[in-house]
Amino acid sequence: MAFSRPVRGYPSLSYEMGRNPEVAIIRRFGALNVQNLLYLQARLTVLEQQLHRQEAIDTAATASVSVRSSSEREVADVDTATGGVSRVSSHEQERADADTKTGVSVLTMKVDYTRDWCSIYTSSENRDNEQWRLMEEISKTLKEYSM
Repeated sequence: MAFSRPVRGYPSLSYEMGRNPEVAIIRRFGALNVQNLLYLQARLTVLEQQLHRQEAIDTAATASVSVRSSSEREVADVDTATGGVSRVSSHEQERADADTKTGVSVLTMKVDYTRDWCSIYTSSENRDNEQWRLMEEISKTLKEYSM
């Protein structure tokens, strides 16, 4: 089947511009592209701050686990509003005691998140995945930002 000339409208216009690129006039939407990049930059800045805050929370919570007895744990957490230390809720404490991977508390593994990709990746299979969720969102936004 022989190629015939495209129908009138966009098909014909794009055909001619493709054959003669030097006459093609394509609007770049420069201001809109820059505005979009600025919004993506702002979003990445917020995500970066949230990630660093979550890293500090997880590291502080992990570093502060001390076993007082077989049934009682004291866990410190970073208070993001004041930068101080406060106790973790009993719900989080119960979850830390209940969630285990090869006999190690999930809280104990959190300290490894900033140094060991496998630790944070396997935590995403459990219920404890805020750092992983943030990294996935950052990755997605960075791909859009870098296009």
